[in-house]
Formats: sequence, structure tokens, C-alpha cells
Amino acid sequence: MEMLRIAACEGIVKMIATPHYKAGRKNVSVDGITRRIEQLQQCIDEEQLGIELLPGNEILYFDELIEELETKSLRTLCDSNYVLVEFLPGDSYKKIRNAVDALIGDGYIPVLAHVERYECLVKDMGLIKELIELGARVQINAGSVAGIHGWKIKKYVCQLLKEQLVDYIGTDAHDRNNRKPEMLKCIAVLIKKKIDSSYITAITHDNAMKIIEKRDE
Repeated sequence: MEMLRIAACEGIVKMIATPHYKAGRKNVSVDGITRRIEQLQQCIDEEQLGIELLPGNEILYFDELIEELETKSLRTLCDSNYVLVEFLPGDSYKKIRNAVDALIGDGYIPVLAHVERYECLVKDMGLIKELIELGARVQINAGSVAGIHGWKIKKYVCQLLKEQLVDYIGTDAHDRNNRKPEMLKCIAVLIKKKIDSSYITAITHDNAMKIIEKRDE
């Protein structure tokens, strides 16, 4: 609830809850996500925070991912055909590209979580462009834009933004202290960097709303 109070102060009105899913480990179930969101939403409404919670997963890619999606054992974003998928920092470009190909081939739209963490993509901007051409969507973390992960990462994500290669900026919120659900610092940097205002609106609001309202499938 303290995280949600922070989010409300940041002007956030809708949040997709994306608990981690890692194959072979204990993960919250699809029904468990639904149940917990309903419980938390009741608390949100009682406190009149003005936030709507929605279901999702952040999935560490594994070979049986598509099979698990087909059997509804994992959550897509808001029950759309968008899948928030992440990789290990040292994973090869071949693995990431094959994963994108596989998901798109089965009718899903992969949203690549925090691309600024993947060494192969940081080294070669052209690889992100290839993934976008295949149909992948790109997400970066607000904290990376704000500079909390160092100037090299900040410089990299700012270059992505200047070339308008980013589709979504997310909070990647994990707690109330070090990884808060904050967006305002990020938006202030975007304005300072003179990023196009309509593009800022798209990547912090409009594009996500298309997923939530299933207007972009």
C-alpha cells in the first residue's frame, strides 16, 4: 500500500502488476494473481487512491514458454496478446531473436523488458532495430532514464529515446525504497533532453493504454 501511495502521488492511475515468473521456481499462479489483485484493489478503493490494478507477468524466457501461454499457465499483459518477456543480461542476441521469432510466429507480441540490461543490445544499437522490424516492442525502466543505474545506461537509453526506438517506459517497481513506482523524475529528464512531447505522452501513457484497451493487437 505504501508503494501505491507513492504511485498515486506520481500521477499513476493504472498499473499492470507483473510478478516475476521463472521456470522451475515457486511462482504465483494465474489464479493467485487474480485473487491478490482483487484483494489489493479493494484496499486501493477504500483509500480512494484512484489507481486501477491489472494482471500480468514478467517472464524470464524459457523453451516451453509458448506452451505455457497456450495452456493459460502464465499471464499476458491484461489478457492481451502482449507478453512481457525478459532475458539474462549475458544472453546472446541469437537467443533473444529466436525467442522473438517464436512468440511472433504463434501470434504473440513480445515486449522486451528493460532492454538496457542486455549486453548484446547495448553494444549494438542496430540489433534493437532488427528486433523492432521483426515485430518486438521495446520497454525501458524509468530509473534508467533518471540515471539511478549510472551514466552509461542513462546515455544509452537517451540515445534510444532520441531515435524513438522505445515503446514503453515502466517503473519496474519492486519496493518502497530503492525501486519505487516513480515516473516524474524520468519525465523531467525527457523534457530536459527535449524529447518530443507527443512521443513522451505515447511511451508513458498512450501505448500502454492501447494494450489495456486491446486497441493495438
